Amino acid sequence: MNRKFKIGLFWLLMIGAVAGAAYGYHETYGLKEDAAKQLTPVVIGYQKADPVDISRQHGVLTKTLKKAGYKVTFKEFQSGAALNTALNAGNIDYARAGDVPPVAAQANGMDFVYVAAGADKVHGSGIEVKKSGSIATLADLKGKRIAYTKGTSSQYMVLMALRKAGLTTKDVTLVDMGQNAAAVAFAKGTIDAWATWDPYSATAEVTGGAKLLVDDTGLAKTGITC
Repeated sequence: MNRKFKIGLFWLLMIGAVAGAAYGYHETYGLKEDAAKQLTPVVIGYQKADPVDISRQHGVLTKTLKKAGYKVTFKEFQSGAALNTALNAGNIDYARAGDVPPVAAQANGMDFVYVAAGADKVHGSGIEVKKSGSIATLADLKGKRIAYTKGTSSQYMVLMALRKAGLTTKDVTLVDMGQNAAAVAFAKGTIDAWATWDPYSATAEVTGGAKLLVDDTGLAKTGITC
C-alpha cells in the first residue's frame, strides 16, 4: 500500500469518526483484542472543543482507528499556529487547525499536505472587550492594547476589524501572546481587547465579564477559524 493511499484511508476513517461524534452517533464496535496485532502509532494534534476533541472525548476516533490498525495519541494545543510548529518539528503526525494557520504557515515556507477539510465555522472568532469598559465600537479601539495570537484567526480578525474602522496597526498596540496568557491578561485588565475564538470567547463572556465587540460576520465572506 503506497503512502498516499494510506494517508487517504486514514483520513477517510477519521472524517467518519468525527462526524459520528458530532451528531451524537453511538455504536458498539465489538472490537476484539488482538495481542499479536501490531498497531501503527499516530499522534494527532487538536485544539480544545474542536471536532477532533469532541470525537476524542466520545472515544469514537480512537476505536475506529484502532480497528484500522492505528494506535492514537492525542496532544492538545492552544492554537493552530502552535499545531503548525509541532507538525513542522515532527512532534505530531497530523494537525487539525482552521483556515488561517495553514495559510500563514505556507506563506512562511512550511511544507505540508492538506488531507481533509471541514465546513466553515461562522461566528467562530471575535474580539472581546470588558462589559464595564468604554469600548463600544470598532473605532473605540484606537489607542487600545489588543491581544492576539500570531498566525491564527485572531490576527486576521484584528486586521480586518481595524480596516473596517478606518484604522491601522499604528493606531493601536498589538500584543502577541498565547490564548491562555491572553485570558489572564484580559482578566487583570492589562489588555483592553482580546481577539479570540471559542471556547475562550464563551468562557470570557460567561465568567470573565466580557462582551463580544465584533465577530467574523461582515469581516469575511466565510467564517474565520483558528
